Amino acid sequence: MYLEIDNLHKIFGDNIVLDRINLKIDSGDFVCLLGPSGCGKTTLLRIIAGLLPSDGGKLTLEGKNLITLPARERNFGIVFQSYSLFPHMTAKENVGYGLKLRGWSKKAIIQRADEMLELINLADMANRYPHQLSGGQQQRIALARALAIDPSIILLDEPLSALDAKVREKMRMEIKDVQQRLGIPILMVTHDQEEALALADKVVCMNNGMIEQIGRPDELYLQPKTRFVADFIGASNLFPLAWVKQHLPEALATLPAQDRIEHFLCIRPEFITIDQDRQRQAKVKSSTFHGSFNRVCVEYAGMELTIEAHNHIQCRPGARVGVSFDANGFVWVTS
Repeated sequence: MYLEIDNLHKIFGDNIVLDRINLKIDSGDFVCLLGPSGCGKTTLLRIIAGLLPSDGGKLTLEGKNLITLPARERNFGIVFQSYSLFPHMTAKENVGYGLKLRGWSKKAIIQRADEMLELINLADMANRYPHQLSGGQQQRIALARALAIDPSIILLDEPLSALDAKVREKMRMEIKDVQQRLGIPILMVTHDQEEALALADKVVCMNNGMIEQIGRPDELYLQPKTRFVADFIGASNLFPLAWVKQHLPEALATLPAQDRIEHFLCIRPEFITIDQDRQRQAKVKSSTFHGSFNRVCVEYAGMELTIEAHNHIQCRPGARVGVSFDANGFVWVTS
């Protein structure tokens, strides 16, 4: 195991910010810490970076204990949300700044900075200052600076949140491409579900200082284990057990062995279909256009359902429609 976090916790006053965190990251992994604001993901990243002390637990890199090691000795590349570029330095000087602190020769710094600028396709911007660069270009310079020191791991703290949608999507592809070419592990903090699902090999979904679930993006989307994960990652329909027994009894066949844990049935919008089913009639509340599909909200048996319908299906508010449920989409989650 490359980077291993064991029983890590952090307390601010009476507030438990991180509660016994356990996580393993392999060499070459792209891992996203995903969760709402205040869930502890940035605190965890800062502890890993050495910018914040923990209140207990272990942090090891290839078996070496890092928990008491100063940030400057951890050899981690960090990219913050604000990029933190020096305004009085050119792009090339910003890229080479960490190397200068490490005592590299001027010739070696120039060569390495040129290599990094070439890697991110900004060699022609080497002599420009941050204010002369777009937000996306500044972000790439910050990434190049983090990569220049040949770090053991790259830590990204909401690096794309300040960019507009088009630039953000392009930068996702560029970050993933660089990571795959270099084979360097990346740990990235984000609150954006789409971003995490698009980039990560492994998603760590956090809530209230705890890890709710760890897995591949498709696992967390198609096989969520808790109500929080099902609700936070993508659109979902969640039904209490009592409702299912009365209105969707066929789903009970997939219910895990009964225990004292409260269960909810999760069905993603794409597993509910609008059709001519006369047995299950629903009332359309709204329909919104989303490009390749319409997101339709209907009321059925006292519950609101979200459905992804084909564009050719016309659903006017107030209309009565039939609904059917695909059993392949039945997933039981705990509360």
